[in-house]
Amino acid sequence: MTRSPAVLFAVSLLLPVPALAGPDAGEAEADAFTRAYADSCLSGVSDLEALRAEQEEDDLLRPELAAPFLGGQEGEAWRLESEAGRFVLALPEGDTFCAVHARRADVEHAHEAFVRLISEAPDPIEAREVRDDTREVPGRGPTRTVSWEWAVPEAPLKQLFTLSLAPADDDGRGQLMGSAALVTADDD
Repeated sequence: MTRSPAVLFAVSLLLPVPALAGPDAGEAEADAFTRAYADSCLSGVSDLEALRAEQEEDDLLRPELAAPFLGGQEGEAWRLESEAGRFVLALPEGDTFCAVHARRADVEHAHEAFVRLISEAPDPIEAREVRDDTREVPGRGPTRTVSWEWAVPEAPLKQLFTLSLAPADDDGRGQLMGSAALVTADDD
């Protein structure tokens, strides 16, 4: 089976930065992923148009490169870079969903950082875990999904924060996707 050059190039954007190596590389990548997620999806989920406007045009991926990160939807994706890794911010059309993708990071460290970040919501918001399970995903194997919601009692919308962790390699590193979405409060 051959891969499209566009898809291979899109995936290459997520390769770890070469200067980072060694046993702590996966944790540094996970920390960088968590910062990218917090700075984009977590802080911007309530105003995704503003988040979209803040992105640098130079980092915008061409449509054929963005497509794998948009899950078949129309929208835009941007390259996010740090010293510890390269990530992709995906914003499908609309104003309810944001995702950050990482090709490789320490999955356990990323999970712990995600829970620390999401489990404590600012007042008067209530945080609660709504999902932590592992399911078989064709072509990927067992994929763990962890979701937390932030809600204000009696509010019509809530924020749903999800981390999907693909199986880790022998070095403990695997693919990650962190997403944030606005959903109606009765979507339980």
